[in-house]
Amino acid sequence: MSFQSNSNQFKKFGYFWHSQPSRPDGITFFDKGVLRPALYKARSIINGEAEGDLDAAKKELKLHGSYQDSLGTNITNDNPNMMSGRAAQHYADAVLLHEKLPSEAYGDALNMLHSYQSSHWRDAGADKRVIEHRTTLRYGADGKASKEPVACEFELVLGNALDGVREATAGDNRIVGEVELNGLLPKCILPYKASPTIKRARSNLKHNGMGRQTLTSREPTAYHLLSKSRICFR
Repeated sequence: MSFQSNSNQFKKFGYFWHSQPSRPDGITFFDKGVLRPALYKARSIINGEAEGDLDAAKKELKLHGSYQDSLGTNITNDNPNMMSGRAAQHYADAVLLHEKLPSEAYGDALNMLHSYQSSHWRDAGADKRVIEHRTTLRYGADGKASKEPVACEFELVLGNALDGVREATAGDNRIVGEVELNGLLPKCILPYKASPTIKRARSNLKHNGMGRQTLTSREPTAYHLLSKSRICFR
């Protein structure tokens, strides 16, 4: 597959910016000009929007670790930490922007986490253990290990992430969801695009939860998050 025959794909998929200037250009061009169009075509075949070999299309998606989460979002090359982060943002957005009940928003976030699918090159067993650890009741409401647990690490992290956003937006009369910002960087021909969350061009939620740890740890990352939750103001 040549880049020349796919030159129209750059315009079709909006490749007018460089979201990772530190990433080698060769990898970026392959991702934007070859891989993404191939996955787009495969999904179109599976959805009945284009003609083609259905089995080959399914193999193409599996080859690159592509699947749809519980919200119907196309995900590629995923891992439990990335999925957990997206679920935390969805939870905060649902409560603060869409005025959902925390219990309802948590159910949606939990469904997202359980819809995670390991890519074939990852250790599916290890990924499953990470998710099981995060969703098993082990802690009290204070985030410490308890013999009478009422919460899991995932629930504590999401709760602390929501508290952090509320604290950072205190006094604001309007908050918005994720937006796109574009600008120029030195030595970059294409403009840079960023998507800060919660407040336009001002803050980006950084949840320090669910990091690497032993599965026998008595103190979950969620507990440490009580003192580490932060907002980076730009």
